[in-house]
Amino acid sequence: MSKFFHSLGRKGKDLVKKKLGSNENRDSAAAAAAPSSATRMGDSGAAMYNIMMNPTFDQGTQWWFGMGCSLSVNHENGSSYGVGHGRTETWQGIAQEIGERLVLDEEYRFEAWVGIGAYGPEEQAPVTATVKVETESDGTKYNWIGSVTATKGQWVLLSGKFKIDNLGKSSVLYIEGPPSGVDVLVSSVAVIPTTPGASELASQMGNLMGHPAGTPASSMQPAAIQPSIGLLHNPTFDDGLKSWTQKGCKAYVTESLGAIGPETGKYFAVASQRTETWQGIEQDITGRIEESTLYHVSAKVRVNGGGVKEAMVMATLYMKGYDGKEQYMTLGRVNASSAQWSELKGEFLVNKLPARASIYMEGPPGGVDVLYNSIFCFKPERPKVEGPILFQNPRFGTNIVHNTNFDSGLKHWYPQGNCRLSIAHGCPTLLGPAAQKSFMDSPPPGLRGSYLLITNRSYDWEGPAQTITERLQTNMSYQVSAWVATRSPDQPGMKHKVDVCLSVDGKWVQGGEVLAGDVWEEVVGSFRLEKQPENVHVYLQGPGAGVDVMLAGLHIFAVDRSARFPMLRERTDQIRKRDVVVKLQSSNGEPLAPGTRVTVRQNRSSFPLGSAINHYSLENSAYTKFFLDTFNWAVFENELKWGWIEKLQGELHYENADDLLQFCERNGIPCRGHCILWETEDTIQDWLKPLAPPELEEAVHSRIAGLLSRYKGRFRHYDVNNEMLHGSYYKDRLGPQFLPYLFQLAHQVDPEAVLFVNDYHIEDGCDCKSSPTAYVEHIVDLIHNGAPIGGIGLQGHIDVPVGPVIQHALDHLATLGLPIWFTEIDVESVNEFTRADDLEVLLREAFAHPAIEGLMFWGFWEGTMCRKNAHLVDSDKRVNEAGLRLLALKEEWQTSFESVVNEQGEVPFRGFLGDYTISVDDFGLTQTFELVKGDEPAYVELSF
Repeated sequence: MSKFFHSLGRKGKDLVKKKLGSNENRDSAAAAAAPSSATRMGDSGAAMYNIMMNPTFDQGTQWWFGMGCSLSVNHENGSSYGVGHGRTETWQGIAQEIGERLVLDEEYRFEAWVGIGAYGPEEQAPVTATVKVETESDGTKYNWIGSVTATKGQWVLLSGKFKIDNLGKSSVLYIEGPPSGVDVLVSSVAVIPTTPGASELASQMGNLMGHPAGTPASSMQPAAIQPSIGLLHNPTFDDGLKSWTQKGCKAYVTESLGAIGPETGKYFAVASQRTETWQGIEQDITGRIEESTLYHVSAKVRVNGGGVKEAMVMATLYMKGYDGKEQYMTLGRVNASSAQWSELKGEFLVNKLPARASIYMEGPPGGVDVLYNSIFCFKPERPKVEGPILFQNPRFGTNIVHNTNFDSGLKHWYPQGNCRLSIAHGCPTLLGPAAQKSFMDSPPPGLRGSYLLITNRSYDWEGPAQTITERLQTNMSYQVSAWVATRSPDQPGMKHKVDVCLSVDGKWVQGGEVLAGDVWEEVVGSFRLEKQPENVHVYLQGPGAGVDVMLAGLHIFAVDRSARFPMLRERTDQIRKRDVVVKLQSSNGEPLAPGTRVTVRQNRSSFPLGSAINHYSLENSAYTKFFLDTFNWAVFENELKWGWIEKLQGELHYENADDLLQFCERNGIPCRGHCILWETEDTIQDWLKPLAPPELEEAVHSRIAGLLSRYKGRFRHYDVNNEMLHGSYYKDRLGPQFLPYLFQLAHQVDPEAVLFVNDYHIEDGCDCKSSPTAYVEHIVDLIHNGAPIGGIGLQGHIDVPVGPVIQHALDHLATLGLPIWFTEIDVESVNEFTRADDLEVLLREAFAHPAIEGLMFWGFWEGTMCRKNAHLVDSDKRVNEAGLRLLALKEEWQTSFESVVNEQGEVPFRGFLGDYTISVDDFGLTQTFELVKGDEPAYVELSF
């Protein structure tokens, strides 16, 4: 009996034998006889219906194989289909050996549902069915069955007829046709003899198989194609290492490794015998990746062996262009643990389809095994755009902390841990300065001089707490203010870190942080909860054991951030505009007649508004257009960093920086240089770390001299040593005197460049290491030791911008008399209206402050930014609400109007600084002029 009988079940076998008049003895005799056409007919009695084995792929890949490519099966919505992937030639596809079930000279009808993969450059592609016959006498013969054009994401029926005149050694039916890199999809394949007797059998067999009578399996259309498999096939290693390759190492799939098991599913992969950081597992995705499409990366990883407890694991995209150029893009990274599975997340965007592409995992040093429980790369479902959030009874300015003056003793307050709470007197009687600025239309509430004394502290987390769950509204911006002080009998005068924190369903949220000693200090901060919590309590923590803490006037209140906008507009008008009188006259000096119509239009603002750009995105014409239309300054996101230019010692790669600089110079865009050095240890290249101090100093000298001499005079600014408040790599190895020396050396090489310090969390109150006070002290120390600092950089990666908190920081920094730039602005929120509101708050506060001389965004395009929900333009080129808000502010901050010449032949106005065109509408004549900064009115004479 043929193999097909075994797939029918007992009822199916009996029906076939009854229709053919066969019995078990006949089957046995036929099996023993020579393979004539008659005995083949008897042996293949079941072939009178559908001779295909596992026609609907319900049994996975059984009976099927990939011809020249890989084969996998997707099971979705009750349907299954085969996927031929990793294809490099048109003839490669999904195949099955059918020779032993064919009857010589019998005509067969073929039907199958086919499609092409969702990931690839082709929207449509041909799909063809062919029977390949290998014969001893005539060699290989190909019997074409039929062809159809398939459309991405849709199933289409491929049908045809064929007859075989020589069965040969092998007869393989295969589905082929799409170009290289395009997956071919197949479901419900039927090959049915067209003899009259077969039709009746087909009808009854159709009932057995659950199809309508007389309907072949192929006519049952499968469920819609769902590309849930994403870019990566076999993401959970259920099929071993199928579709994965070993990149410079050995790899295998297992259910366990000692005590380690998978976090989800049955299996995980192990990359072993690694000797280099780049080694791991890899999958080719050529042809599956789509242009201008956002992809998310998600992987569960772990490290093992090599004596390490933690190591960085990265997912990397490799692409080779049709011009032969190679590119590497980090898709995501995580500091993976040896004790548990860690989640790696990231996203990326491909601007131009590559000739070749692969995703591989790398990162840990040699000798460390990397474990992968799953690796997914997929197109995220774009969420529905939400509208602006409306609040019912927001109660702006109302303190949600009860009994803040302790009039009712300790009511509502309780201790965390074993500390003791008591009430004392002698604290400030006014709210802190930052909080006072939030009460625009009413006097700020006063304090009564009572404070909470916290003693007997054994741990840093011990302090007073109060439950505030029912008093919070989700998505509301809250401002935090409190007076705090500390007292340490063993360390008199010592300052300690003090935090106002929230515990939100067990998760920590920062409300503000300050260094405080025996003098009262104001804690400032802000927060917002985007999900409804079950339990929230506010508490005080920070100092170590034995340090007493004092708390007074804790206020948490919803803040109406837009209430400051009228005042900010007035300030903006004062500091960003200048009075100007344009005197219009004819070429012979006669004033133009009163009433002559004119149009004044500002063509360019002289205020620097820029963005970070990256070399990779220059291939995206929509990206470059938005940048050139919106911004007038640039900074390179990575391309000027030392780790990018000299990742390996002595191998210098300036090519990308050169291209970006040439692009900016062609378009008249000034550039900031970010950054010469970076003080935080996790940004230091591996080859620098083992260098002794003399060799490290020599390498730094070479870096500064090489970079600044190469680009001398071409970068207006440099961030000399990034984030010195948060790192101390060079300081620890070369001494504190080396930090001001870096500025001196940079100034010697390029005296025209303005040299900046640059750091984060200056403007939000949530990090005492980088408070305005700490930043001022740091800058003063550098200047005192000879650093020629010309500007102060605030990065501006802010979560919940609140105007008074930002102004508080800017006022403090402005005492240094140096220009201040926001150098890396981004604000993050899933709701793009909230993101737009946050952005408007930050930009208005900055633009209205006289010490601010430039605003730089840290990117603007979805999929190219460090923060996931901070973009202004979606990857599908839609300018979202945050982007529209920026464009609206740009328009508000430019001057354009229509007017008439007055009796004196003049057009007076107050306008923003920049370049103007004035047109005399009655004569169709135009002139241009520039309005520059000045305290006195500007007089401009234009002759027509």
